[in-house]
Parts: sequence; C-alpha cells; structure tokens
Amino acid sequence: MSSYARWQDIRAAQVERAEGERALEEGKNGLVATVVVHRITERRSCGNGPPASR
Repeated sequence: MSSYARWQDIRAAQVERAEGERALEEGKNGLVATVVVHRITERRSCGNGPPASR
C-alpha cells in the first residue's frame, strides 16, 4: 500500500484551502507557466533551442 494520497481524495480540502476552484486553477496555471519558462531558458542556454533574438 502506498503512503501517497490520491488527488480525488484530497481535492476538496485543497480547493477550500486555495479559497475556490478559480484560485486553484490560477495557481496551477502560474506553476505551469514557471516550468515552461525554465525549460525554454534551459534549452536556450544549452544551445539546443532556437537562437536568441538579436
């Protein structure tokens, strides 16, 4: 048995803690945007992505 909780089992408490569905969605979108920016930056710094604008 896993010690991890399933999202469906803890979701209601997390929505309440985030003060609503909208706030939870905004927080998730912000986190995803941060990850995307970091990945783009990493690719450009490694020379694997498109060249930076001049």
